[in-house]
Amino acid sequence: MARARPLDPDALFDVLAALPRVRAYLLALSGGADSVALLDLMSRLRERLAAPLAAVHVHHGLHPAADDWAAHCQALCAALDVPCRIERVKVERRRGESLEAAARRARYAVLARHLPAEGGLLTAHHQDDQAETVLLNLVRGAGNAGLAAMPPQRPFARGWLLRPLLGFRRQALRDYARARGLAWVEDPSNADPAHDRNYLRHHVLPVLTARWPQAVPALYRVSRNAAASEALAADLAAADLGRLAGADGSLPVAGLLALSAPRRHNLLRHWLRLGGRPVTPDHAQLAALEHDLLHSRHDARPALALGARTVYRWRDRLYHRPTPPPLPAVRRWRWPLDRPLTIPALGLHLEPQPLRCAVPGLGAGEVLEVRLREGGERLRPRGVAHHRPLKHWLQEWGVPPWWRDRLPLVYRDGELLAVWGYALAA
Repeated sequence: MARARPLDPDALFDVLAALPRVRAYLLALSGGADSVALLDLMSRLRERLAAPLAAVHVHHGLHPAADDWAAHCQALCAALDVPCRIERVKVERRRGESLEAAARRARYAVLARHLPAEGGLLTAHHQDDQAETVLLNLVRGAGNAGLAAMPPQRPFARGWLLRPLLGFRRQALRDYARARGLAWVEDPSNADPAHDRNYLRHHVLPVLTARWPQAVPALYRVSRNAAASEALAADLAAADLGRLAGADGSLPVAGLLALSAPRRHNLLRHWLRLGGRPVTPDHAQLAALEHDLLHSRHDARPALALGARTVYRWRDRLYHRPTPPPLPAVRRWRWPLDRPLTIPALGLHLEPQPLRCAVPGLGAGEVLEVRLREGGERLRPRGVAHHRPLKHWLQEWGVPPWWRDRLPLVYRDGELLAVWGYALAA
């Protein structure tokens, strides 16, 4: 809800008191009116805050006046006796990435590097920014997570990202800056309607507020309500995960199908956000997961790639793992046993000593061969009286299907000697 009280140090102090306590504040200073107002407010609170204040200006080098903006930030901080670092970055766009997104990624990488442990990164996002974000996500078809937009706090790097001005209007920041006689820079790219956010700011929100003067505070309330709903959904997903997940993090297909579709999708989204390289599936991907995995044949072993992670169905349970790189074109490697064998394409590093100890007569001067499965391999493990297809042994040993085609097979003179990590031939 919009705040009735004016923006001043007391109002900001009350907001900071409700945010996580930090050991230091690092302010992201662009030199624009919003961040300059926040810098001045924070400098006036230093005696009341139990944490030091510093600023970082990221010099993207994308505008002819970028050097002047950096100098302006340096002068502002010097006048307020606030330590300031100017960091130059080279903005490199990834495939399909906008210049704006690439600059933001580079900027936050710098800010993460400078944030002290248990520190708070301060940004000057305000209520109008939040309203623009809600509208952007709305037209993109976002769910509750998108409509919740920017949280006032979230973990970031070794500390927190804090947005203490989300409850204040842009005009309140401008009024404060003018009343204090502050000087700021204007980035002309902020007026370019080619950028979606600028189009909303200059062409859509003015029309909305002309008809509904409280449109921006209302959109801000939408974000808070959506955030509350998202928090409830996360709590429900965590409870479902605790009840259904196995010790290895897998989920039972029967347990998932016993849930209503919205609750099941809520759990699957939560589950796929856990661990390294998290993903958030969209509606089409969730529909594919339902069709291809949850409703596949009992004896099938389907897999569904969702970008950075792949979901597998195996033994009536779902697993997700980092999506592996494609198998290399070369699938056979010579292995002189006087040194380890490293196969970067598979992330493998094999040491010869365990094999030499396990196989009598295997010396350091011998050369073995490592292969990947090609089909039709047979094996009689030690202590077993008969040969069987390797496929059957892998099933019996419980080797997950996503690992079977990448399992190192060690050959000696063309004969299968060992299935690395599982068995030696008789």
